[in-house]
Amino acid sequence: MLLSLILGLMPVLVSCSDDDKDSGQLPQIFIEQPYYSMAKGQVEIKVGADEAPDHDVAIPVKFAGTAVRDIDFTVENSEIVIKAGETEGVLVISRIQENIPDDNLELFINLAEAPAGYQLGLMNYATVNMLGNNGYVMSFKEPEGTVGLDGEFKIVLYDMKGSIYRPKADEYFGIVIDEELSTAVEGEHYEMPEGHVIKYASGAREGVLKINMLKVEPGRDRIVMRLDDKDGYANGNIPVMTVTIKGPDVYNGTWVFDHFDLSDVLMYADWGSMVNPELAPTGSSADKLMFSGDSYLKYHFTPQLSGDLKKYFGTEAREVTFLMEDKDFRDQSGNYPKFTRLKFPGINYSFSSKQSDIRDAQIGFKLKDIDGKEYLECWIGDWCPLEDDFGGELCWWIYDETNLWGMAPIRVYFSRE
Repeated sequence: MLLSLILGLMPVLVSCSDDDKDSGQLPQIFIEQPYYSMAKGQVEIKVGADEAPDHDVAIPVKFAGTAVRDIDFTVENSEIVIKAGETEGVLVISRIQENIPDDNLELFINLAEAPAGYQLGLMNYATVNMLGNNGYVMSFKEPEGTVGLDGEFKIVLYDMKGSIYRPKADEYFGIVIDEELSTAVEGEHYEMPEGHVIKYASGAREGVLKINMLKVEPGRDRIVMRLDDKDGYANGNIPVMTVTIKGPDVYNGTWVFDHFDLSDVLMYADWGSMVNPELAPTGSSADKLMFSGDSYLKYHFTPQLSGDLKKYFGTEAREVTFLMEDKDFRDQSGNYPKFTRLKFPGINYSFSSKQSDIRDAQIGFKLKDIDGKEYLECWIGDWCPLEDDFGGELCWWIYDETNLWGMAPIRVYFSRE
């Protein structure tokens, strides 16, 4: 009896399976994203195909909503073309800037019909929110960034006139991780301690997203994120940001003196301080700094110096240790250059061959790319020049756990041997 029942059902089951296969046999055409926002300029509506056609195919498009074609927006064609051998086509919507009203407009886009050999997918429509003059624009501040031990990445808000917008109450902006384009895995390679949310405090000029490094793994170090949709806001020039998990700078190797940068010191000549650039320290290719270690936390440091840098670093090999990554220091240009503070024993604060003030010092280092060449940038921020050595009256700018550290640093550049 049971065998007869099973045999009796088999044709029905096979028939249902064949029907399902037939109904889903055609490749689908679909809109890749259901929601768009735009302020001024243009937005691209992307349409994808499961399989690339062997000849150009056109998909007609219908428009509806409160936005009116040729009054509020323009398009070159009422169809989207997917070219032979490709799997994506684009419809470009352009805003007519002189006709932007005060209130938002909505534009509904529908794929009218599928070309021969295809069928429409479930996602065959999209909504475009067109901001009015009372709307605001949100954007990442930079398109790319890196995570050392941690990283902070900023968004900015603008009004429709392009001026910085400061909200009158706290605002929160969601972050979406593009898992297809990202290679790093959250929870394994990085964490976002405050979640996928950026708080934009009332009256602030910027909002900050924090990301902490958990592990550095080559090939699995990229995070691609975008700003989530938010009512009343449209995407600005940088809606997507790519972050690379780099880890802290590691300085292993031999670094050969390249040049001094005294621009921050010389600035004080304009302030009436006695600054004598002709008495500034000098160096040569014979001056080298050598670092070796198993991690960024500790190095064996060997100076090989014959010029003026010998007066500061001395000649003895010693152990130096990592203190912190400094992201809060603001330099003379108003930027926040992230650098590493290393603790050096046996530094001559007097930077002199005639006077000695030997003690521990914090010295700033960072790896820097200039015109495609890698440099080790060294900040001697505790320079206390003497009248009979390097000139100047800047002894009171010694670093003392305040932001005064960078008020008159000598920046020394070394290239890798």
